[in-house]
Amino acid sequence: MAGLLVVAGTPAQAALPSLPGDLALPGDLALLQTRHSLLGVHTWYQQTYRGLPVFGGYYATHTATGAAITVDDGRKPVTGLSGTSAGITAQRTQSTVAGRLGAQPRGASLVVVPGRTATLAWLTLTPTGRGTVRSLLDAGTGAVLREESTVRQADGKGQVFDPNPVVALQDESLTDNRDKDSAALDVAYRTVPLTQLDADKTTLQGAYASPDTAVTPWACVMDWDATYYTTDTPHCLRRTDGPKVYPGDLDGEVHDDGEIWSHALWDVNRALGRVSANRIILEAQFSFAPDVTMPAAAQATVTAARDLYGPQAELATRTAFQNRGILS
Repeated sequence: MAGLLVVAGTPAQAALPSLPGDLALPGDLALLQTRHSLLGVHTWYQQTYRGLPVFGGYYATHTATGAAITVDDGRKPVTGLSGTSAGITAQRTQSTVAGRLGAQPRGASLVVVPGRTATLAWLTLTPTGRGTVRSLLDAGTGAVLREESTVRQADGKGQVFDPNPVVALQDESLTDNRDKDSAALDVAYRTVPLTQLDADKTTLQGAYASPDTAVTPWACVMDWDATYYTTDTPHCLRRTDGPKVYPGDLDGEVHDDGEIWSHALWDVNRALGRVSANRIILEAQFSFAPDVTMPAAAQATVTAARDLYGPQAELATRTAFQNRGILS
């Protein structure tokens, strides 16, 4: 997550707001964004070094109405960097990336990659048929330091299953046939608007759900994909009501460990209802640091429940996390 907090350009430090009281902003920051949640204002900054963004370095302030300011300081130490002049040009970097990915990057920006010995690197974003790819190349040697796909968001329309053939047709005997087309699935297709999917919107519209049924229960997720490689019914890639607890069932794999977190959120949803649960869960995420731990995220969610809906919602939310071992 931390790698996502990168902006290009020179920091406009003169535009940085000041903080009241004894708190003062460090001087190595560039204003990234300010977000307003239901309970406060959250301002995020990009760490910089000699005018260049530090990849993954961040600083955030959270100001709640009538409450003290809290700070998340995620700045990274920058040591051993010999200079900020690139030995390889931006044009050469873009050509190298384009030759490897088969698409032209949207420019190249210099960033500082922290580490035991910091590295000057070119950052590129390349739109491809598989989504936008972010690349980090050593600015001195051209070696690829890191490369990953990102999600490209767009509005439009598409032919979809609503939400999948098993749910739409209520038939657990269907399979995805190794991703091949099948005439038996034609009646399950729908053309739908895909709206408000970009980061500038405040709500997600055009979302499609099934009623909760014994054949396709709500706690069973990604059931259509799972029809090919599971034999049990209902077919579930995973469930949000599994028995795993923290920390005993942690194995370091994000999808496996996510089952612990998702069960807690599932219990919050059932206890408080979908609308209240969603507001609490989303409000808490405004204060998540990129390196937030599961217990810290849980406590932020409990606090959001208290501030939004009072002590009963706080208790229900805390109980959900305690039942999974995330909070004591």
